[in-house]
Amino acid sequence: VAAATAAEAEAAAKRRERMAMDRIHAAEAGALAEVRNAAADIAAAAARTVIAEKLDAKADAALIDKAVSDLPRALRAA
Repeated sequence: VAAATAAEAEAAAKRRERMAMDRIHAAEAGALAEVRNAAADIAAAAARTVIAEKLDAKADAALIDKAVSDLPRALRAA
């Protein structure tokens, strides 16, 4: 009976450890996603600022023309 109780206790401890590790991994993944999202937001804000400061109407038109001309190739790749 003592051996069975010890085995059950050990199995329960391993289950709790596995559950704790799963929670830790989930928290790590959540934190990593949060950092990635924050980095993407910062990069987008920086890009907006640079574009607003550097892009004039002529450069804007050139970018749009290039994007439109690249569209068929991009659609085929998707």
